[in-house]
Amino acid sequence: MPTSDDFRKLKKYIQSQKKTYQEVYAPIRHHFGHRIYIKNEEIQVLFNKVKIKDIEKFYVRLYGVHEALWQLYHNGRGPLLPIREKKYSTKNILKSRYKQHEQRPANVQFVEEVKIALKLLKTGLKEGKPK
Repeated sequence: MPTSDDFRKLKKYIQSQKKTYQEVYAPIRHHFGHRIYIKNEEIQVLFNKVKIKDIEKFYVRLYGVHEALWQLYHNGRGPLLPIREKKYSTKNILKSRYKQHEQRPANVQFVEEVKIALKLLKTGLKEGKPK
């Protein structure tokens, strides 16, 4: 069972992620969630702070916190830290092979769904072109 010290360490870990969120991602969310019209210049300034690799890592870290808390609550499993990081690189996810019945991390599922959507869009564009 986790100790009070385990929860303090987890809180410190989450605080470090919260700082990243508030500095980089919260302004983006605020602009897109609370504004109807956004100028291209505003978007550029917001997204110039972000690297895709950093977003991937951030997501995987938050997913790890969720997974650790879920395991603790439902199965009584610990320790809470260290968080087991999953694959975060989209390139590596695209190279990976998962069996159809295998449980895939959520970020892998997202990548696969985007691939399907892009394939459908590409097919639709080909069919919709004038002859």
